[in-house]
Amino acid sequence: MTEPAASEADQLAAALLAAHRTVQVIEGDTEARIRLQVRFLAICASLKLPGASRGRGLARLARLIADAERTGRRREPRGQNLFRRPNLVSTTGRFYY
Repeated sequence: MTEPAASEADQLAAALLAAHRTVQVIEGDTEARIRLQVRFLAICASLKLPGASRGRGLARLARLIADAERTGRRREPRGQNLFRRPNLVSTTGRFYY
């Protein structure tokens, strides 16, 4: 794997993790949260297809994160988060934990 491809793969992995965490901490409207989770799963499924565009996937994830942030208040995740990594940066430049 070349260096730019590895970097793009790392960006995609960070964006997937950031989107997942953003959707999981939405509080309030259950229907909106379910719709966002379905969108997230659709994005994940589309990225697995042969010939999938990573750039398009990153753009879709960025829109999903923006929509999730506009949807409702955020709550702290319950329990201990075993997947917590410090200094994880999303494609929008915000830090997600």
